[in-house]
Amino acid sequence: MRSSTGTWGTTDTVSPYSTTYNYRPQVNVSANGDVHVMWSGRFTTSSSYYDVMYRRKSGGTWDAMERASNSSIAPYSIHFVEHGGDIHVVWYENNGGNTDIWYNHGVPEAGGGITIEGV
Repeated sequence: MRSSTGTWGTTDTVSPYSTTYNYRPQVNVSANGDVHVMWSGRFTTSSSYYDVMYRRKSGGTWDAMERASNSSIAPYSIHFVEHGGDIHVVWYENNGGNTDIWYNHGVPEAGGGITIEGV
């Protein structure tokens, strides 16, 4: 991260599983300075499915990684916004030629985590 003095600080590892594929990251910074990151990745090292993953950095500390989707199909073209404290995310999945667009939303919780609705 770049400081106000113009120098870059240390980097953070957002996705904790370096042995699995994590890709298509998106970042958003809310008005209060919280950093929100979503990407396509595996929830555990033993998972064979990809999901939309979410993680927030609040007050200098990363919250636990959360799933924003629950599917056996890899999510593509993940886009999200934070508005009024709510996270809104949309993506698409291609299941054998049938393409579906998915939407979900959630509210980051104090002390970590996110309550996902509609999965």
